[in-house]
Amino acid sequence: MDKFGSIWHKHPDKIRQNCLDKMQDDDILLLPGDLSWASKLEQAKQDLAFLAAIPGSKILLRGNHDYWWSTLNKMRNLAQAENWSSLYFMQNNAYLISQARADADRQISDKYPLIYASDTLLRANLAEQAAAIKEVERAKLNKHKFYLLIGCKGYLLKPEFNDQHDAELAYREFQRLTYSYEQGLLLLEMLKLVPSELELIGLSHYPPLLKTYQTSKYTQFYQELAAIFKQVHVLYGHLHGLGIKEAFTGEKANIKYSLVSADALSFAPLEVR
Repeated sequence: MDKFGSIWHKHPDKIRQNCLDKMQDDDILLLPGDLSWASKLEQAKQDLAFLAAIPGSKILLRGNHDYWWSTLNKMRNLAQAENWSSLYFMQNNAYLISQARADADRQISDKYPLIYASDTLLRANLAEQAAAIKEVERAKLNKHKFYLLIGCKGYLLKPEFNDQHDAELAYREFQRLTYSYEQGLLLLEMLKLVPSELELIGLSHYPPLLKTYQTSKYTQFYQELAAIFKQVHVLYGHLHGLGIKEAFTGEKANIKYSLVSADALSFAPLEVR
C-alpha cells in the first residue's frame, strides 16, 4: 500500500498495535471490505491470519478489490481448518450480536459476545435453535445490548453510473441488502426479539451517500428502518486519500453515517456504542 502515500508506510503494524491497545477479546471488529490484494482464497491466508490474530471477533464484508472472496462455505471451511474461530463472513446473511453493558453483571453467562448468523441458525436443528433462544433470554435478563447487523458490498452511486451495466450491478447489490435485512427479521422472529429493542448497524463497502449526493436508495431504505429500530448506524469504507474529503460523516434524518476506511481513521478502530 506504500504506493498510495507515506501514511500507508508500515500500516499493518499500526493496525495491529492500535487494535491491541484498544480492543479486548469480547469486542467485535467490523471490517467493510478491501482486506487483501490476493486474487484467490488460498493466497489470502496470510492476511486472514493477520486479522484472526487481532483481539476479539471479526465480521468481514467484501470490498471491490477483494477478488479472493469466495463462497461462504469455502471461506468458513478455511477458517475452521486454520482454527480462525474469530472470523465471520457477511454474504447474503445477517448477524444478531449481543454484548454486555459496562455496568452489567457478567456472571450469568460467559458466552459473550453472542454472534448468531442468520443463514446458520435458521437452518439449525430445533435443539440448537432452542438453546439460542434461551441464551438470548439470559442476555435480556443480564441487560445486554442487542444489535442487528445487515450489509452488502454496495456499488457506485447513480451520478457515477457509466452505462446500463452499472445500473444493473447497483440494483443487484441493493437487492442483496434487502435480502440481508429479510434474513435479519427472520432471525429476530426466531429469537423472540423485536426491532424496537435493538440497534441496527448497516455495513457497506461503497459509500451510501456523499457530501454532494446525500439521497440514494440506501439512505431512503435506512430512513425507513430508523422508524423501527432504536438507532441506525451505517459504516462504510472505499474512500481513501483525497476521496475522504467527499465522505459524509455525521447524522442525517436520524441515521448516523461513519467512514471507517483505514487511513480515514489513522489505522485505529472506531468505537461504536
